[in-house]
Amino acid sequence: MAKADWEFRKADQRTAKDADQSEFLAVKFGSCALDEGVRDDRTADAMDDFGTLDAATDEPWAVEDSKADDAVGSIAVEIERRAQLMQDFYPFVKDGNALTYRPSRTLAYELCLAISNAPTLRDKPYNVLPPAFERLCRDVVGCFLGGGAGTMRTGWPIDGEDERTAKFKSVVDKMNHETKEWVWHPAPGMPPDPSHIDVKDLGIDFAVWKRLPDGRKGVLFLLGQCACGDDWTEKFDDLNIQKIEENWFRFFSVAAPMRLFCVPGHIPNATYFDEVNRSAGLTLDRARIVMLAESEPHRATISAGTPTPFSEFVKLVINGFEVAPSAPAPRRRTRGEAPRSRSRGRAGGPNRP
Repeated sequence: MAKADWEFRKADQRTAKDADQSEFLAVKFGSCALDEGVRDDRTADAMDDFGTLDAATDEPWAVEDSKADDAVGSIAVEIERRAQLMQDFYPFVKDGNALTYRPSRTLAYELCLAISNAPTLRDKPYNVLPPAFERLCRDVVGCFLGGGAGTMRTGWPIDGEDERTAKFKSVVDKMNHETKEWVWHPAPGMPPDPSHIDVKDLGIDFAVWKRLPDGRKGVLFLLGQCACGDDWTEKFDDLNIQKIEENWFRFFSVAAPMRLFCVPGHIPNATYFDEVNRSAGLTLDRARIVMLAESEPHRATISAGTPTPFSEFVKLVINGFEVAPSAPAPRRRTRGEAPRSRSRGRAGGPNRP
C-alpha cells in the first residue's frame, strides 16, 4: 500500500533543510549548484532518508551516489515548489542545476534563512535573532490587519528596543491601558507581580490587536508564538490561552483571541501544514511571512520595524553578506503551472504513488 502524504513529513522537512543550504550558499556566493545542498549530509554519512535510483549496484560508492542523486532531485522539486508558491517574492532563480540569488526588497527572506541556518540561537551574538524574528512577525501581522492595528513584541528576553520592564505584568498593564482588556487577576496562591524568573512571556511572543469603531470591549486579538529552532514541532501547545487565563486573568479578552504560530523555515508537506494550523494556530511559515512582508503596501513598514537593519542580522550568519542590485530575472512559471517532477525518485518522493 502506498504511503500517505503525511507519512513523508519528516523526509520533506529534511529536504527543506537541504534546500535551505543551497539557498544559503547562493546568497553567500551569488549562485551555487543544487548538489551543494547535500554536501553536509554526504560528509556526515546521513543519506539514509533517500532511496536509490534505477538499479544501483551493490558497490557502496554507487549506492551513495545514487542516494545523492535522489537527494538533489528532491531539492530541485522543493525549490520549484517554493518558486511556484511565492512567484516573484522568491529571491532565487533556478536554471538547470544552478540557483542564483537576487536580493529581496525587505531582506525578510534572507533574515528567515539566516535564522534557520544559525549555529545556535541561545549564545551571543546569535541570540539577537529570535527577537528580530518576533518583530518581523509582529509587523507582518500588523500590516495584514491594516490601518489602526496595534502591535507589541511581548517575548522574552527584553532588549533595548522594548518599551517595558522585564516583568510580564508590565506587558499586561500596557495592554490593559491600550484596550481596556487583559484584566490581571492571578489565581489564589499565585504572585501578584511575578518575577521574570518565574514568568517570562507565557508563550506570547507578540500581540497584534484592532479595536472596533464603537470603542467597546470585544477587541480582535492575534497572539503569536514564534518557534525559531529545529524543535519547533514540539511547541504547538506553548501558547495555551486557557491555562494563561485560568492562572493569571479575571478575563483575558471578552472575545477569544486567535493563536498564531510562526516559524522562519518552510513547511513543505501540505498535509502536515494543515495539521500544524489545527494544532498550533494559524501558521505563518517563511513563504507566508515573506509574501506579506514584500507586498507593495507593506514594505516600508517592515523595513522600519526595527532600528537594526535586517542586513546586520543576516551578516551574523552569512559572513560578508552585502546587498547588491539584483539582475533581471528570467521568465517565471505562471501560477498553476505544475513544477517538473523527476522521472525517477525515492518511494514517496516527488513521484509519490
